[in-house]
Amino acid sequence: MGWTREEMLEEASYDEQGRLSQVEIQWDRRRKKGEAGPEYVILGTLKIDKNEMIVQTNSEERAKKLKKEIEKRLKGRARLIRKEVKNLDEIVATDPDEKESLPDEPTKPYIEDPKLRAVIEETFKEHWDEWLDSEIPAFGGRTPRETAKTTEGRELLEVALQKAVEYTKQERDEKMLEFRLDLINKVRKELVLDSLG
Repeated sequence: MGWTREEMLEEASYDEQGRLSQVEIQWDRRRKKGEAGPEYVILGTLKIDKNEMIVQTNSEERAKKLKKEIEKRLKGRARLIRKEVKNLDEIVATDPDEKESLPDEPTKPYIEDPKLRAVIEETFKEHWDEWLDSEIPAFGGRTPRETAKTTEGRELLEVALQKAVEYTKQERDEKMLEFRLDLINKVRKELVLDSLG
């Protein structure tokens, strides 16, 4: 969905004889009625390089469904060599695109005025308090509290909150960093998700 055969083949690679050697296929579905966001939701990717296929998706349920689909379509011409499961911490640690550069030198407080610091802290606190009950487009217009009620929703929350942590780690003020990470952990507890420590 969302891609024609021709569009996928435009991005493909071919060998010297003009045979297809590499292609990437996005596994997606049309967004359900009432779900906010782009028309299509990406569920996973299939990268084919000569005789090897690497499949990536973000849930066990989708992985099983896709494995079954591949077996059905390739009818014994493919076999699973290796299955790899990574948590978000491992992905962030090994993927250079996901890493955020942190300062080398010790951080110093940039907010010297206690009144200003209190206002900034209150702003962050209000943001996360409101976020819990806000309709979020990335969650199909559901609130985080509603989203936490399903397995797929909890996976979406894990990704969103991990991204929030990585963004927050750019904070150069140690006390403010600690305060902001503590707020995210409070949100995780409110949604009954594991603490990020």
